[in-house]
Amino acid sequence: MICPTFADDKAETKPTTIVAKVDGMTCMGCVSALTKTMDKRGGVKDIYVNLEKGEVVFAQKKEKPLSKDKIIELIELNGFTAGKISKVEKPFPEVKKSYEAEG
Repeated sequence: MICPTFADDKAETKPTTIVAKVDGMTCMGCVSALTKTMDKRGGVKDIYVNLEKGEVVFAQKKEKPLSKDKIIELIELNGFTAGKISKVEKPFPEVKKSYEAEG
């Protein structure tokens, strides 16, 4: 079975917002570690980690989108387990704001 990637849509002109479930985060140290890994190794544009929900939200750089496999790899580098990964139709700032309003 071929794993579909988020890098398939070349016509996209704006960054894509991704939400990924992350199991195993227990503290702010976990949040910090995942944020650093996604930023340095993943080259994401913006990132927000919600510890309570166990989710990472980020905007992919349009010139270098990540595949699902790469997203899973980045999450697992820190000893976490990746869950459902999905695209969100809203821009990153809007998604982040909704998370912050809930918390």
